[in-house]
Amino acid sequence: MNLAANSPEFDDVYPALGRLVVNSSFMEGCLRNFVHWLAVSEDAWILFAGQSVDWLIQSGKAMLSELEDTDEFALQNIERFKAALEGAKTLSEQRNHLVHGDWRLKFLDDYEPRPRSSPADDRVFYVAHSRLRRNDRVRQITVVDIELLADQMRELGEEIEAATQEGARVRYSWNNLRNRPSGEFVDWDPDVMLDALARKHGVNPRSSRYAELYSDAEDLEDPSDDGKAPRTMPADS
Repeated sequence: MNLAANSPEFDDVYPALGRLVVNSSFMEGCLRNFVHWLAVSEDAWILFAGQSVDWLIQSGKAMLSELEDTDEFALQNIERFKAALEGAKTLSEQRNHLVHGDWRLKFLDDYEPRPRSSPADDRVFYVAHSRLRRNDRVRQITVVDIELLADQMRELGEEIEAATQEGARVRYSWNNLRNRPSGEFVDWDPDVMLDALARKHGVNPRSSRYAELYSDAEDLEDPSDDGKAPRTMPADS
């Protein structure tokens, strides 16, 4: 029987793990909102509520693969979305090992040592998978490692949230511009579209090319046109 958890050495572990759980829940909520946003439908929350992080990540990847070649997603920051999903996968796997693992003060057999670049910390523990078939993987962990992972999950949650908000602004502006009726006011943000164009074409905001894109964006508001939005944005060649 492992009685190590009753040792006072674990006193620093508990608050660190608690912060990890709270921050991972925050990241999961941001991820759920992102996948819900990808699905477009307001009623899609029924499908995503209560689903695991792995399920949300796989669903997000599947939807992105279908959406990235559509007109609506032509100006979206697809690479940012993909990076967020990959980051969530990596951090979630690390979190699960710690939260669901079997913690020990000592381990005499082979284990996976901390990376040499890790911050110094003498509060060292060993965490094995609690599932018997995966009990061969044991990681060396310190309290500072838990705290850093908690910080990373909070930061990734904030990044997913920011990416979702940016995507929503691009989607709103592009859909309103594309579907505008002739002669009527169009609610869209040219700065949002300009930033999307610059990102897509790898244009530095300080370059002359950026000024050309800005001019193209202004042309979209020309009242003398026929009111039909282009299927692709200017400079989309």
